[in-house]
Amino acid sequence: MKKNLLMIISTVMLCNLFGQKIGVEHYFSYTATQPIENSTVIFIAHSRFIAEIEHGFNAPGVFSLNAGRPFSFGNDKFNAAIRPMIGFTIGSVKGINLNLDQEMELNRFYISTELEYFISPRHKNENFFYAWAESGILFSDKFFGGFSLQGDVAYKQYCDLNKGFVLGCSLGQWTFPVYLFEPFSRQMNIVAGVFYNINFQK
Repeated sequence: MKKNLLMIISTVMLCNLFGQKIGVEHYFSYTATQPIENSTVIFIAHSRFIAEIEHGFNAPGVFSLNAGRPFSFGNDKFNAAIRPMIGFTIGSVKGINLNLDQEMELNRFYISTELEYFISPRHKNENFFYAWAESGILFSDKFFGGFSLQGDVAYKQYCDLNKGFVLGCSLGQWTFPVYLFEPFSRQMNIVAGVFYNINFQK
């Protein structure tokens, strides 16, 4: 927790200097067979670049730093954004990240995807591909819900795919999504998120 607080303070200071927006996302993941896992993402967004720090995503206690350039287009009814990024991971596993995030909104309908390919220069069996997809409807300015999908493929080891639902609410700069994967299975996974966004317009 102290490391996460230090990450947040340092990133806010950088955002005041260089960025237009900062986002902090923290996730709690629970399954019946494992203890609660925590992961954090902090990102700085500018019209010409985006950078993010991740803690606990690729593996417990692992840090990742990714950077890239965002591309966005749209009008009053349709908006889309694509964010390709490249970075590296340090900790119990070390390697290179290739990420592609995409978002689309059409009226009250939205689609969001996150793709990551992790490459370990030392051990090929640590390589993996991860995907997250979400599609839903904005019921109002505060509430949203829909379907979600997450999966990962490890090099010559396994392929895991989980289907589920998402419900959430937005209150000002705060967003609280809750994901329920495989709700009718003994392997049910609950992921709760806490998001906070700050704008620094200059």
